[in-house]
Amino acid sequence: MRTYDVLIVGAGPAGSTAARLLAGQGFDVLILDKSDFPRHKPCGGALSPKAYSQLDFDISDTVKSRFRRTHIKGQGKRAFTLEFKDAEIWITSRDELDLRLLERALQAGASFKQGEAAVTVLDDGRAVQTPYGEYHCRVLVGADGCASVVARALGLDEPRPRRLRALHFEAPMRGEPKDEAVLDFDCPGGYAWFFPKGDRFNAGICTREPGWSLRPRLEAFLRRESLVLEKGADLRSWPIPLGGGSRPLHRANALLVGDAAGLADPLLGEGIAYALMSARLAAQAIASFLKGESPDLAGYSDRIRRTLRRDLWGLSIGAALFYRFTALSLTLLRNSPSMRRLAINILSGQ
Repeated sequence: MRTYDVLIVGAGPAGSTAARLLAGQGFDVLILDKSDFPRHKPCGGALSPKAYSQLDFDISDTVKSRFRRTHIKGQGKRAFTLEFKDAEIWITSRDELDLRLLERALQAGASFKQGEAAVTVLDDGRAVQTPYGEYHCRVLVGADGCASVVARALGLDEPRPRRLRALHFEAPMRGEPKDEAVLDFDCPGGYAWFFPKGDRFNAGICTREPGWSLRPRLEAFLRRESLVLEKGADLRSWPIPLGGGSRPLHRANALLVGDAAGLADPLLGEGIAYALMSARLAAQAIASFLKGESPDLAGYSDRIRRTLRRDLWGLSIGAALFYRFTALSLTLLRNSPSMRRLAINILSGQ
């Protein structure tokens, strides 16, 4: 029976990036995903500089718009604009972006089986069971999102995870085109967004507070923006893990990356940048382990703790203060150049 060097469950940005980096070093890599590609992925599609600066290949054809200005409003405060003079925000089509990242992994030599969901993990991470059979490996990577089967099977899931609830849709742009993003912080514990995508737009809402119905607040936001939630709109909801936790991210010969590892920005919920970063750190740790240079994968958890989790923990403190005192925070942002610069530096990864 064939044993792969690396078996990756999940072909999102984290899984495909880890596969590309490892296959490029000559390792035998298999990716499993429950979906057929291209597939729709609920997401706002925004890439900050800290995300796209990690890519060393062209994704321009997946980018639907680019902008340097974001309109900030909410809490009855006078609206203002954050301007990214030295950087752009890119709005992508996630189905196209994820397919591009997967294609690059396959070009590097990885294998891919789509439409195969991981049912459970066997032998402490040395095999994965799907409806079609078993796949054996030397290292297992859980890149299967917020409700990770790999994390749950190996006891690496959070017992009480902190998550954002998000709801969004895309639709054709009617009337006058818009070239600015909008973030509206009238939603308790969260915000609504509008992202232009050429002749279409992406709009949605998210909150960390339980008990709030998102759709009425999304519809109210759309009315304020002179937009309409048309009948039959394809509304999609999904959870976003809030980063900054302390759980271990490896066990025996398995580790977690991206949303499966709970690595998303606690302030705005950005996950792609941290998915790519964690994939690079995972690939380094796995290569070292497979080459016999490291005895185990513990170095991965340690590097995540000293880098990404340190930053996410700091952001979680800032997010807690911002959403506890949202009106005051917006006033400070509007009136203080230094606070605006700090916000821009956080959003752009500087």
